[in-house]
Amino acid sequence: MVWDGSYLIDLDYTYSRVGDLPKYLPTLAFPPSYFHRVIRTMGTGNPIVHIDIAPWGDQIESNLQLLQDRMKTETPQGGQHTVVRWVHRSSCIVKPLHGTKSIRIPVPSTAGPGPSPSGAWVVDPGWYGRIVVESEGTNEGLADLQARCKGAFPPRATGAMQAFDKRKEDRKTVFRLLRERSRPGELWLRTVREKERLMPPTSS
Repeated sequence: MVWDGSYLIDLDYTYSRVGDLPKYLPTLAFPPSYFHRVIRTMGTGNPIVHIDIAPWGDQIESNLQLLQDRMKTETPQGGQHTVVRWVHRSSCIVKPLHGTKSIRIPVPSTAGPGPSPSGAWVVDPGWYGRIVVESEGTNEGLADLQARCKGAFPPRATGAMQAFDKRKEDRKTVFRLLRERSRPGELWLRTVREKERLMPPTSS
């Protein structure tokens, strides 16, 4: 369990056997490193975060590129080798609108007070700056990223995925925060898709 400032809440075990932050805790309301060393992270150490990128969908659509990316992987013998892969990569700038000091996060009316001094649910300034978003360099990876942007892409680009996504709305907000690439003012996210789930999908 983890303390959210008001209550003790259960961790989520959908994508990790050691538990991650639950989907109903708005990740953007806390600094990117707030839960670092508080919640253990399996494997690469890149934690699961729940972020709705739809408000910045237009920027993501205009900046989207298909690129080759080089990454180092470890062999069973302990050595390392470089793998080349294709990724869809885009970015957006997160900052308050002109004349405002904060970015509100939509939450249910039943939600308690947020972690900000005023008790409102707002984006923590630690997220301000450039956010880089990556997905697999496949048609499925592209369709998944487009669906997360909710209308920023032409309807024909997301039409094949609409019926699927309406039943699985919550999964559009699941990302991994790539700690090894992130730095102050530039944070990297990678989409997490259904195939990374540890638990069997529930019947709908």
